[in-house]
Amino acid sequence: MSIEHKLLEELASSIGCFLLDLDAGRGGPEGEAREALAKTLYTANDYLAEKVRPQIVCLCGSTKFKKSFEEANAEESAKGAIVLTVCWFTHADGSRGEENEQKFRELHFKKIAMADEVGVVYDGGYRR
Repeated sequence: MSIEHKLLEELASSIGCFLLDLDAGRGGPEGEAREALAKTLYTANDYLAEKVRPQIVCLCGSTKFKKSFEEANAEESAKGAIVLTVCWFTHADGSRGEENEQKFRELHFKKIAMADEVGVVYDGGYRR
């Protein structure tokens, strides 16, 4: 199976579709509809595969460095990146309760998984 086919399968499953067998030689209106849908999926796949979307950067580090997070967010955004960052600056602004803190941690791990790159924020700066 080609990498294009694998990417198309992944895209189709992520949007709740299924792949159609265009090689089956089905003609008529039903076959044309299948072909049109497949072309749409290939177009979306090409978009993702060529990384037309901006880089996604997730900022990580101690929440006591709020100012550094804000600076890194602005700098990466100015470069055209999509920036994912912490939900709340617990060390800088105080806790929002243990239940929320746990949700924030879990959500941040998901953001890291989504990112193309991770930026580590420290006192006075950050590094990708």
